[in-house]
Amino acid sequence: MLFKQIAAGTAVAALLSTTALAGTAVQQDAEMNAETPAASAQVSPGVNDSETRVEDSVQAAKDAASNAVDGAKNMASDAAEATGNAVDDVANAAENTAEDAAKATENTVNDIANAADNTADDIANAADNAGDALMGEREFTSIEQMTVGDVVGMVVYDPEEKAIGEIDYVVVPAGAPSAVIGIGGFLGLGEYTVALPMSEFKLSEDGTFFTLDTTKDALMEQPEFDEAGVEGLPHDLSMAEVMTGTTTMPATGADKPDTMSGS
Repeated sequence: MLFKQIAAGTAVAALLSTTALAGTAVQQDAEMNAETPAASAQVSPGVNDSETRVEDSVQAAKDAASNAVDGAKNMASDAAEATGNAVDDVANAAENTAEDAAKATENTVNDIANAADNTADDIANAADNAGDALMGEREFTSIEQMTVGDVVGMVVYDPEEKAIGEIDYVVVPAGAPSAVIGIGGFLGLGEYTVALPMSEFKLSEDGTFFTLDTTKDALMEQPEFDEAGVEGLPHDLSMAEVMTGTTTMPATGADKPDTMSGS
């Protein structure tokens, strides 16, 4: 609209200017004719020429105004088209940016999820490997495959898998191999000790602990084992020899831990 108004004003101004020039020419011709009446017949062609010039000027002004209007229309159309293209470009750029950001976010989330899954798998594998390694160190299928050192320190559980205590050492009183269990106490102090035949101990399937068909309370009702003068078997001694009775008692009690008796 602004372009149209400017073009129309320009055309009107040009038309007024041309009309003023034409009026001036006509006035000058009239004055000349009034001063020289005798020559009026001779200057009439000049008047005709002035009228012709006026008509030409008017037509030229009309043409200029029309061209100005057309030019304004074209300029407005071009400006509108350029504005529309710019808006489309901005909208497309914004849409592309949003899509790129969404894809980048999705990729980041997927990467984090994959990393978390991989980390969890690695931890699980490491735990399995560590467990296998530990089991590999203490995995036995029978007591005969073990040494005295393997038996000492193993935890003993009741039928409900409640811990009873640990095996402190192995002895052979009266020729019958037995394991001395320390119940309760702290760091070997204040333990209640009982001795049970090795034949009553059942090795777990993974070979890492023993079970008994009794409970802690039941064992603590038994007479406490007197450790005075008792010597534990050497740790490197095979339990197969101990179980078959082909071993002899050591000369000293060096392998027996320093424990206190409650008796």
